[in-house]
Amino acid sequence: MANNAKNLFDTLTNEQSILNLIGKHEDPILDAKLCSVPFQDSDKDKLAKGMSGFSNSMGGILIYGLEAAGGNKHTPDIINSSKPIKKLSLLKSEVLSLVGQIVERPVSGVEVRDVELKSKPDEGFLLVYIPPSELGPHRSRRDYHFYRRHGFGTYRMELFEIEEMIRSSVSPLLNAEIVYNHESPCRKIGNIVRFDFVLSIINEGRGIAKYPAIRIKNCNVSMYGLDGNGNNGLNRLPAIGNESFFAGGSSIAIYPGMKHGVTVLRYEFEPLAVWPDYICDYELFAENMTTVTGSITFKGMDLYKRFNVIR
Repeated sequence: MANNAKNLFDTLTNEQSILNLIGKHEDPILDAKLCSVPFQDSDKDKLAKGMSGFSNSMGGILIYGLEAAGGNKHTPDIINSSKPIKKLSLLKSEVLSLVGQIVERPVSGVEVRDVELKSKPDEGFLLVYIPPSELGPHRSRRDYHFYRRHGFGTYRMELFEIEEMIRSSVSPLLNAEIVYNHESPCRKIGNIVRFDFVLSIINEGRGIAKYPAIRIKNCNVSMYGLDGNGNNGLNRLPAIGNESFFAGGSSIAIYPGMKHGVTVLRYEFEPLAVWPDYICDYELFAENMTTVTGSITFKGMDLYKRFNVIR
């Protein structure tokens, strides 16, 4: 899933985009570093600390080749100059070999990018993107401490933070999926175009989702239900206005990696020159899980193409 750190990382693809960071301060997702090539022990310590800290918070980027200074415990360091890394390919090779073993558990989804200077081959900047992790807490294998990024600094985690993260790491994490109904994806009835979509809940976490529920907005629910006989995968409960609410009782549990069908959503409209988008806003709930809010969109042009293929 995209996040602020990943969005920033995706923009830092050339020399100028990195130099544009000069004058900015370090923040919760950005940490500028200088280092030796090859790494000294202190550089390995900092890499492990940074990976632990970012993965246990909202993710972030380590940038080697930028210098930051001037801050204290109350104010962040300012990125004030560039000191490009020489033997850039050697540093990249070393970092790639370290990222999978320098923290415990290994962090999945780490990306390493080298950005060469236009005028000097094998010299430039190395970027390490560390995503936020649902499988933490992750600790440094250099000093065996757990770290977390707070504000513009990386600090050892308190015991209560570690305990809280361990509990959340075995919690469910629900997501919603909407796909075309394969049995009856779309049709035209008089002047009306109708699309049917199957709404499902997926458990992407490590814990069992008990008492799962979903609230959807601005979506019509098919009277025929999920099985064509008016039955749904979760009980439909009374809701207010343009909302629909489905919930499972004590007999419903969604295990990690499993998908659970909820109902069929029906989208009907009179076709115009530009077909309208279909948007479903939702909220997901389960025991021991923070509420998940999201939105799924089917573009009008995609609906048009789908309709012409089917008919």
